[in-house]
Amino acid sequence: MKNNTEELIQAVSILKALRILAYSFSKTINIITNLFNNLKSKNDII
Repeated sequence: MKNNTEELIQAVSILKALRILAYSFSKTINIITNLFNNLKSKNDII
């Protein structure tokens, strides 16, 4: 029983880490997309 609990705790912490990674990944993609959009709009003006 003790072993199962430890595995559960490990699984939960892995899931939390993955969620944080996914969140920062999407944030990074948003920033890159915004940069590209800014560059495009500047090119349109020129």
